[in-house]
Amino acid sequence: MAAKATDGQIRESYARLKNVWKVAEELGMCGQSVHERLKRMGVDTSANQFTKDDERYLAERYLMYRDAGQLQILADEMGRTKQFICRKAGTLGLTDPKHARSYARTWAQVSEAVLAPLWDQFKRSRKGVGAFCRSRHYNVQSFTDAMRRCFPDEYDTVIESKRPRRTQYARGRDFEYAVRDDLAKRGYLVLRSPASKSPADLYAIRTGELVFVQCKLHGAIGVEEWNAFLGYCESVSATPVIAQRGEGDRGIAYDLVTGRKTGSRGDRQPMVPWHPVGVWFRAEEIEGDAL
Repeated sequence: MAAKATDGQIRESYARLKNVWKVAEELGMCGQSVHERLKRMGVDTSANQFTKDDERYLAERYLMYRDAGQLQILADEMGRTKQFICRKAGTLGLTDPKHARSYARTWAQVSEAVLAPLWDQFKRSRKGVGAFCRSRHYNVQSFTDAMRRCFPDEYDTVIESKRPRRTQYARGRDFEYAVRDDLAKRGYLVLRSPASKSPADLYAIRTGELVFVQCKLHGAIGVEEWNAFLGYCESVSATPVIAQRGEGDRGIAYDLVTGRKTGSRGDRQPMVPWHPVGVWFRAEEIEGDAL
């Protein structure tokens, strides 16, 4: 990804603002990146005055970074040493002698309230989870586990929104969304199982009816996956349905799985056309771009 700002823009902004995090805010960059770029350019950032704005910035972030064991990152963002911001935090009454050392804490112990500002920064960032964590020296798995724990309703949606749009994964995901929306219009409550966490992609629920759906752009499913999906549905008496693109790559065609695959050459997939209870139509009104 191209840099958001040139060295000249960063130098000019810093000469005017005299503050690393203000430069980062003005140019839409991470404070640590600005700090590192200024160091590479040989710009001395040691003479910054610590302003009231700096105090507010430190007060808003100190506890969050301390609890995550990442005070060095905050120091880099503010263009200061870690020792300096710790002393300043003490004068502002932010430190607690009884608080456990950051190296003795883990991300699993950090509260949702502490992580919320960091989660907002990640959502606003153009980086995926790996790049975001590398830029801040976070452990990717620890960050992922903590954010998934605290923000379960948002996590998968945010992560998927940061994936490249037109990969095969993205096309399959968009088709799942189209099937989900189609079934919802037909009166089902539809839940999605993102990132292939189970044999079913969608769970469609209506009074007296439970339907598990596998979404396949072209309808082809291997023997092992087919039989695992059918067995999964049978275990809870759910209706097993395959959704694929309709003829001419338009709309959605649904088929009911009627038996297991044997793997014998020439055997057709054991299924028959299926439609939800009620008014039936193939979903030609779904936009083609979504399919």
